Amino acid sequence: VNDVPSALDLLEEGARRARSDVLATEPLAAADILSLTGNARAELSEYAKAEADLQTALDLLQQHAPDATREHMRLHEGLSALHKNTGKPDSALAHAREAIALGARADAPPVERLRARKALAEALTFSEPETAEAQFRALLDDALASGFADTLLHRELLRGLSGAMIQTDRD
Repeated sequence: VNDVPSALDLLEEGARRARSDVLATEPLAAADILSLTGNARAELSEYAKAEADLQTALDLLQQHAPDATREHMRLHEGLSALHKNTGKPDSALAHAREAIALGARADAPPVERLRARKALAEALTFSEPETAEAQFRALLDDALASGFADTLLHRELLRGLSGAMIQTDRD
């Protein structure tokens, strides 16, 4: 009766195929698939598998598409968030800073640069909540000035600011 695969089963199969069948012929497609499975696994708290998928995707991009700046930025942001949530603050900061540097070098669109800066503020939330709070406030100002009011990004920044403020209040 229970022949319906779970979300985790589907992610496992997708990542397995990306690492074998697709990787051999289309490494960039494999990187896309692993980016998707990695982010989905992170949402489902499958942290070790999420990290493996995201890191493999990043490695494939670095090897086969070194100029794919947006994709590199997103993978660094995903790894930053994952490492923040798994108690690896130094790595979270390093990945966020790399996303920011990539965005600056490539003159990425404003939303991409805002997302990279958001990753850094999030990575600082537990270790340096006052700095994170100040960064979220600056990000909100910049997002509103760039026309991102009432968007998902705006809500994410407000949520980040509230999280930083909660951490600041605990000190």
